[in-house]
Amino acid sequence: MRGCGMDTGSSLGAGNGAPEVRDSLAAALQTGEGQQVEFMACLPDNRRELTREIAALATCGGGTIYLGVDDDGSLCGEPQLAGTPSLPAMDNMRETILGAARAVCPAVRVVVEFVTQADGVVVAVVVPPGAEPIYYHGSKPYIRDGSRSRPAEPEEVKELHYEHFTRVQAAATGTAQEAAAERNRVLTRAAVGALDVLTELDAT
Repeated sequence: MRGCGMDTGSSLGAGNGAPEVRDSLAAALQTGEGQQVEFMACLPDNRRELTREIAALATCGGGTIYLGVDDDGSLCGEPQLAGTPSLPAMDNMRETILGAARAVCPAVRVVVEFVTQADGVVVAVVVPPGAEPIYYHGSKPYIRDGSRSRPAEPEEVKELHYEHFTRVQAAATGTAQEAAAERNRVLTRAAVGALDVLTELDAT
């Protein structure tokens, strides 16, 4: 299936990529596309397609886009990196992907890795889970719906904001409770210390 905020960043992998990325690719080829996995046979001519996928994955817990894998999970290799790709070609690919990521609002920091396979080079675009409730391309909010990305409905946007607010409130409550408990522990230690001093004075 086919900006605002700070600049995105990436790591430029080479050769066989990071071991965890190779392992994730192998697992994805076994399980196929899903909530956190998107296959694309090649980098789309319309970069907006890639931007929409990045926005949807960021909204729905993160995931990975694999360029050079057909929808059915068969490896075809990214055609722009056919043969033995040069470092300039890989760098151009990386910059193109980052340009697509910069069109997401709020900003998404993606990681780009290149994994060499027998059938060619697969480009893994790793999208982290977003810290914001929902991510947009243009004025449209995007979500992941099974193995496809689509614009979110108004009710879905409201629900995502509510879930985000609930998580933030729960985290804040937990932090406040921990702070109160630590304060009580400090006061208790201070009281015990003062009592020990008074006991020693009485003994003298």
